[in-house]
Amino acid sequence: MLFGLAAASCDRLGRSESGDAKAGSAESAKPCDDFAARICSQTANELSTTCMSVKATVELLTPETCKLALENAEHSIKALGKRSMSCDEMQAKLCADMSSVPRSCERVKQYTKRFPNEKCKEMLGRYSDVLVDLKQAMKVK
Repeated sequence: MLFGLAAASCDRLGRSESGDAKAGSAESAKPCDDFAARICSQTANELSTTCMSVKATVELLTPETCKLALENAEHSIKALGKRSMSCDEMQAKLCADMSSVPRSCERVKQYTKRFPNEKCKEMLGRYSDVLVDLKQAMKVK
């Protein structure tokens, strides 16, 4: 959501009075690439929902906006850490409850790292059903 709001406001910042995109904004998208890389380095992998969302969002931003975001990346990283708590908790619980099943924790981590935090919160709210479903999927008795 934070990135969506930034994108909406940045559209106005990236335009001149005539409404045209600023000349030279294509000169260097490096700050945008750097910001996306910085945020993605804090996620489980390049295919995580968060990483993919950030990459898509920075394509909409001006290099100037990305430079400002990069200068304040620690704020985004802290917010990201708070958001991933539910997924970390779910991962830990599933790994503990499935510890007798070979490679189950690896699989849990592989899939949950792609989940948005909202999905992890929802799954934690019905954890016993999630555990039963996972055991059925892995054919555990």
